[in-house]
Amino acid sequence: MSFPHVPGYQLESRLGQGAFGVVYEAIWNGDFACALKVLEEGALHREYLADVLERLSDLAPHDGLLPVYAFDFDERMPHLSMALLPPGSVTFDDLAGQLTRDEAWKLLGQLAESLAWLHGNGLVHAGLTGGNVFVVTDEKGEPKTLLTDVGQAWLGDGPMERLHDQAPYVPPERWRDPGKVLQDGHAETWDVYAFGVLAWRLLNGRWPRANKLFDRVLSGKGEKLAIDPPAFAEWLAKERPPAWKDEPRDAAGHKARQMVLQCVALDPAERPQSMVEVAAALRELANDRKVSELPPALDAGQDSLNGRSALATEISFPLPAVMPALAPSAKLVVNEPALSDRAIELAARPLKVTAAVKPDFSGLFSKPTGESASSPVIREGSFPAGDIVAKTSDPAYDTAVVPPDGPVPPANPITHSGTGGAGLRFAVAASLAVGIGSTFYALQLHEQAGRGHHALVKAEAESFSARAQAAAAAEKLAALETERAGSHVTRLSESRDEWARLVSAVLEARPVEPAALTAWKATAAPAADRLKAALSAAALEPSLISTGMEPRWKLAELYEGLAQPEESLPLLEHLARDLEATAATGVDGTRGLLRARVASRRGAILLESRRTMDAAPLLQEASAAYESWLATHSDRHDIAREYAVNSLLEGKALNERAHPAPARAALARVAGLLGKPEDGGFLPEDHFTLTDSLMELAALDSAGGELASAIEQHMQAVRLLVSYDQDNRQSVPCRRRLADGYFGLGRLLTKNGTPRDASVAFSEAVKLLTELSKESPAEPSYRLQLALTYNEVAQLIRTSRPNPAGAKEALEYQNGSVTILRNLNEANTLDNILRRHLAAALVQNAELQELAGNSRNGLDNHSEALAILAELLAEATLPDSDRRECRRLSARAWTAMGGMQEKAGQKEDAIASLNKALEAWSGFAGDDPAADKIVASTRERLRKLKPES
Repeated sequence: MSFPHVPGYQLESRLGQGAFGVVYEAIWNGDFACALKVLEEGALHREYLADVLERLSDLAPHDGLLPVYAFDFDERMPHLSMALLPPGSVTFDDLAGQLTRDEAWKLLGQLAESLAWLHGNGLVHAGLTGGNVFVVTDEKGEPKTLLTDVGQAWLGDGPMERLHDQAPYVPPERWRDPGKVLQDGHAETWDVYAFGVLAWRLLNGRWPRANKLFDRVLSGKGEKLAIDPPAFAEWLAKERPPAWKDEPRDAAGHKARQMVLQCVALDPAERPQSMVEVAAALRELANDRKVSELPPALDAGQDSLNGRSALATEISFPLPAVMPALAPSAKLVVNEPALSDRAIELAARPLKVTAAVKPDFSGLFSKPTGESASSPVIREGSFPAGDIVAKTSDPAYDTAVVPPDGPVPPANPITHSGTGGAGLRFAVAASLAVGIGSTFYALQLHEQAGRGHHALVKAEAESFSARAQAAAAAEKLAALETERAGSHVTRLSESRDEWARLVSAVLEARPVEPAALTAWKATAAPAADRLKAALSAAALEPSLISTGMEPRWKLAELYEGLAQPEESLPLLEHLARDLEATAATGVDGTRGLLRARVASRRGAILLESRRTMDAAPLLQEASAAYESWLATHSDRHDIAREYAVNSLLEGKALNERAHPAPARAALARVAGLLGKPEDGGFLPEDHFTLTDSLMELAALDSAGGELASAIEQHMQAVRLLVSYDQDNRQSVPCRRRLADGYFGLGRLLTKNGTPRDASVAFSEAVKLLTELSKESPAEPSYRLQLALTYNEVAQLIRTSRPNPAGAKEALEYQNGSVTILRNLNEANTLDNILRRHLAAALVQNAELQELAGNSRNGLDNHSEALAILAELLAEATLPDSDRRECRRLSARAWTAMGGMQEKAGQKEDAIASLNKALEAWSGFAGDDPAADKIVASTRERLRKLKPES
């Protein structure tokens, strides 16, 4: 791999890429290891960054900030170099939603202090995200935060197409005019807002606002970020205030949460004015009480996890599986100033070691000129037998190696990145296994005996002076650790597998009907929590990772059944990576089946969130895997059913992606996989999968101009559903699909020129939707579908009777549609889909009002529709297909308004409206013959209204 040439640096490897540059591991001036960030053209605000770094260089180093060694933004290759992060470092992004409350608050308190130090010295980070706050271990083995990228932020005068990571942390005032805020001061509230977002996500695992939007923004890092900053700021300002999912357990917890809520206030005047204020508040709360909000015990009689608290006290607090403990031999520690006084010989084998040497720095940002007393530098290598071994002050890490001819390193350690051996790893794992009470009890008894035995052996080892005796003591320690680790692993595995079996039973009992499904979810949610805790504990033991794939799949499947895609999708993505890394096929091809299932569920979740481009290839991959697996397991009808569901989703995704041929092939596969309804073993959900596939095939036929075939497909689906409904009168899924079937059939019959049959179909749809709306008044989808059905009926009447009498009859339905949509919009003011439907209904209503002779009402409705459409078109996140529809509706409304104003003699108003209509319709010219005709007629009308002089 070729690397860029940066004078003074030898680039060793590429570490990663951020929004504004690429980071490399490099050697500076021939012997100093560092991380080198090479900035990309147009990235960052270099003047601001240079000023921040210059001012930092004048201050004493802060241990909560990653040191920057040097920078040069004037060269052809602008760059800065900084310290390398310790191995095993994790970011706040990695830890979001993974920690207990007191663990999260402890880290947030540290971060607040670092930011307060910056603000106290007149500096603003301006680019705080979860990706530039790292958690490392300090010299005592305690987790601590390390802040990076100070001053490396988008400030509005450069490209923002790569701003995915920063977008969720940017407050509205910064989107509006970042340069002005920075020049006028008060930019500290940017950091306050970002800290609040980061705290919310660390504590809750979610964003405080716009979760779906920001998850979509972060998932699209490979794409250009298209956001109109001022419009986005206005949209963000209308977002609902965040709300905690649960209640705090005490007054201190309530106050801490209120501080976070103040930090994420959209009005900067309502936030704390700097992180100095935030840090002081958190410090005061921490002094009152260590913030701890552990969940209540799930088992009756369990004492609120007292066992976990005792273990957590012994080991400080553990980080989850994203930061696994390393064995002592993985990285050794030099932390004793008097090595020669306590040195003994090394056992006869080479070790990979870390030693400390120290280049000379005259200041934080100067270049090294030689070796003297300054910051430590990490060097690694293999040293042969006979090098020096030293006892350290920490008996758990009792070897340290330095070259025999090198200087003895002074105090000021190069810290390891682990947290202990196998026994400690199991203590961490058990402490995370929430709800498994028997594990805590057994662990405490075992640990008490084990610690006593372990301490005796270590004391014996300390008293040995001969080499053979030291080797024997080490052998005893290793045997003890192996014995303890084996029993711990067994317990972890058994607990995890037991909960996985329970979750399997819960999944098999999942009902179809909504009422029963609500009760099922209440029972299933605790099972998901237990299995998640057991998996988190087992994940700390590497030997259990490969055997935990099936339980992880079960947990992801359960989360999807609980309608929690934000929990399910990360599990599935992690599982997919692990499956990709394993070559083994498993017993009876189980790995191949698991690959199919994981790809299918990922595709389903992405399709549901309208990420069709990402969903389609996953669903196709799943179909190929199912096909391969069923070729050798043809008797597995349950897997054939899974394959049928995946084929339905694949067909939908491909149809949305405008690939009709492969979509048709996928949909046609469904019937053959499911068999016939009269066959034994045909389940209720099989009826729905089959009818859904028939309606999708009808949509394909209709788009291809094959109306007769489309109508037949819809009729077949309706007949199947009617037959099912006769035996299951109260089935909500059946009636919902039957309403959709009649609605779609009505549209096809209208298109086919048989309005009488179409009106019968629409009438059946109205009956069913009215019935469902009364049964479930809190479910908006039924009322939305009812409003759309009224629109179709009104349009059908208007087409068949294009006169004032027909318009008045059509308005009886269309007025009902507008009323329903207005009510839904008032209850869901930020739902763009509802607003788009309301605007379309208003335009249609206004046209009918004009035809019926009510021009005044028509003008009012057109004005209301245009106001809604203007707001929608101003939103930067509106999908292109929706944007095109909104522009067409605007063009229709302006054209109709111009005509009404012209008839009323309002010449100037008519000219203004028609000019706007001409501008709107011009966007469709060239690829839409109907639009071309309207453009020509509008120009002619304008010429008559305002002839050229």
